[in-house]
Amino acid sequence: MSGIITRLSQSKRRIGMAGTRELNRFFMTELAPAIDSPHMIKRYLSVLQQLGIETTDYHLTLPLPNQFDTFVKDFFTRYKINPLKKTLMINPRTSWPNKNWGNQHFASCIDLLDPEIQLLISGGPSDKKDAAEIMTLTNKQVINIAGKTSLIEMAALLKHIDLLLTGDTGALHIATAVMTPTISLWGPTRPEQYGPLVKGHTFICSDNECRNCNKTKCRYKTNACMNQIEPAAVAKKIHDLLTL
Repeated sequence: MSGIITRLSQSKRRIGMAGTRELNRFFMTELAPAIDSPHMIKRYLSVLQQLGIETTDYHLTLPLPNQFDTFVKDFFTRYKINPLKKTLMINPRTSWPNKNWGNQHFASCIDLLDPEIQLLISGGPSDKKDAAEIMTLTNKQVINIAGKTSLIEMAALLKHIDLLLTGDTGALHIATAVMTPTISLWGPTRPEQYGPLVKGHTFICSDNECRNCNKTKCRYKTNACMNQIEPAAVAKKIHDLLTL
């Protein structure tokens, strides 16, 4: 589809990546040289070489209008969040069923956390059911904001919290763009291909033998790679990063 859109632009010069699927190369006037890296950010940036541009800066940036500082302040007041205490946001769902850690795993991890950590569960409208289930499975006090914020409002909140726990999904990259540290959980995909390329991001990767399949649904219908990640290991890493 991207190749067709590029062709319809009627641009005289259409630069594409080498080694792409879906016959995209036939819609381009030239291809950037293949690079020795699996990471998608580096591969996308490789097209700049055809324009004589070299870059090794992989920081994402998301400037937020000043009005969102007021939004965050009001939000913290409404939900009685103390800005002087550590706050963890948990984004439990991804767009692939295969990349999801189970709701019980999230709840078990939450139960192991220090009670001084302030907890938020985030997500879009389609994530509300899972967020509510996690709330029923945990004994901790958690603020459920799934489906209650826009993406840019969530970005503003991320900018003012201490850590995000998530899978391989958009929230990870939004946090990267507002310079919030993250812990991300990996099974069917791998951070060497899709994870942030800057410091401040911790990857917990499954050791299961069928990991890194890059399939949207588990061929064995078990999600074994994600289920192999232990809640206790994730909770420990959260404590380490929040220096509690």
